[in-house]
Amino acid sequence: MIKNPSITAATRQNFIEAFCQLSQTEPVTKITVRELTQRAGYNRSTFYQYFDDVYDLLTAIEDLVLTQIMQNLANSFDQGTLAETFVTAFSQAHATLASYYEVVLTDSDQARFTKRLKVMITSWLTTNYQLATTDTQLMYVVDFYLSGVIAVIERWIKQQRDLPTTTLAALIRGMIDDGLAPQLILLKGK
Repeated sequence: MIKNPSITAATRQNFIEAFCQLSQTEPVTKITVRELTQRAGYNRSTFYQYFDDVYDLLTAIEDLVLTQIMQNLANSFDQGTLAETFVTAFSQAHATLASYYEVVLTDSDQARFTKRLKVMITSWLTTNYQLATTDTQLMYVVDFYLSGVIAVIERWIKQQRDLPTTTLAALIRGMIDDGLAPQLILLKGK
């Protein structure tokens, strides 16, 4: 029997949406296949045609977010500073996939998503900026930069984007260009 691709995509999407809804009220570790199938309106066997388990579904959501971020990075490459490029890429992905972002950023295993994101962005940076991955010190700099930028952007999204995108990009750029101490002094004097 040949399945209709649009129905298959819709069924998969319904499970993802049900997962996102459930994750708003309970931790990901507590979501069960039974709850998902009830929320989505399907039976267990249908769920298992699409996903191995709840964590496989979570990985699918992470993959969607990561793909969107990387597409946005590629689209905004060379359109401003690196900080602006990152903020824009994350902001656009959040605008498109807000409920998915909430899942990957509030998951108790958020570190897994962040690690995957850092690996993908490191690869993107080394390719687009022709960085030597064999340069140990350079890779420490890249890791430090990405850890900080990703943490700031994740906080910004969790805080419902409480700063304009341009302000956040300027803040990140200032911390990178000038260092932390001058930024603390500058902001403390406000």
